Amino acid sequence: VEINSEAYNYVVRYLATVDSVLFCDNFKDKENGYAKYIDVNSFVDWYLINEISKNNDACFYTSCYMNLSRNGKLKMGPLWDYDIAFGNTTHNGCDQPIGYWIKYVEWYKRLFQDPDFKQKVRERFDYFYSRRDDLFNEINANAQYLKYSIIENNYKWNTLYKYTVPNNTIMGSYENEVQELKTWLDKRFEWLNQDL
Repeated sequence: VEINSEAYNYVVRYLATVDSVLFCDNFKDKENGYAKYIDVNSFVDWYLINEISKNNDACFYTSCYMNLSRNGKLKMGPLWDYDIAFGNTTHNGCDQPIGYWIKYVEWYKRLFQDPDFKQKVRERFDYFYSRRDDLFNEINANAQYLKYSIIENNYKWNTLYKYTVPNNTIMGSYENEVQELKTWLDKRFEWLNQDL
């Protein structure tokens, strides 16, 4: 899409409309409120994936993508940029498995003022929470699958046992790194389950 093309101007106008409706007094209106313009389920899923992972790059500053088809609704995604997520950074308290990071971004702060949106988030979180074992099994399977690639990557870049900015800690081995990810994620799920 080229700047100032018809397609570009369509997106600019659509985003301006979404922003205007989201921050108007009757933004929760069932027929003409924000849900008329956004794919709510995509906003819920995108929020949860980025909040669960406490993705430092997902606070609408960098690496936040949306998509819009003509005559469709605005959708969040694709998901992107998780190198400093899951506790893997010292920035903005994102190393801690407690606390919100995405919930207070302006659009989401507003969406959470709608009880219907909050309910959708809670229901979808419960779905993810109930399937934590599947997620941890997937982490284990991927860790096993990648174990030789990790050795080659470390030969090339020599980062596994050295501090690399802005990563949180040096764990001393690949196995420890995997365990740290699972421990952090488990704590994150538990905190969100109590507070969401």
